[in-house]
Amino acid sequence: MNIEELIASWNTRRKDYQEKFKKHFPDSDDLIVIVLRGHLLVEEFLDRLNKHCFHFPEYYDQANLQFSKKLLIARAQVLVPRANPGSFFDGIKKLNELRNSLAHNLESPKLRNKIKDFLKTIESEYPEEFTEHHAYENETIEVRTRFAISYMLGQMEVLDNVVEFMEKSRHYGDTGG
Repeated sequence: MNIEELIASWNTRRKDYQEKFKKHFPDSDDLIVIVLRGHLLVEEFLDRLNKHCFHFPEYYDQANLQFSKKLLIARAQVLVPRANPGSFFDGIKKLNELRNSLAHNLESPKLRNKIKDFLKTIESEYPEEFTEHHAYENETIEVRTRFAISYMLGQMEVLDNVVEFMEKSRHYGDTGG
């Protein structure tokens, strides 16, 4: 696949993903909906990132891995070009912890702290251009959480394209069989 074909596939995928995002991540003030749906979309991106790095991704699907294992695989093989690459994956891990808290106990006394911890991790990654022009800290927890997950998904989409390009430009030889 040449670079033009790859970019064309990214553009098509981006449009498809934007439609999927609008459909499955509607503007909502329900924290449970925001976290659960956002978590599902993040997990889908983890799967995509991980599959780029395998010769036979169908076996990855057959492994039926838990979210935490998928995150560890991504963390082990995907380079994140940031000043603090660990914080990107820490944010995903904190989203998973938040989802688990909601899934197992809707009124957990630790829930507010988990939300604050998640937001602190993600919001610390926002670019200066954004923080200069948006007073996001004045928004509700629900709006901030939705935006934080949306930001993560945008970062994951870019990372997905980079990883796909890097993996497709490697020459492994014949992997038939």
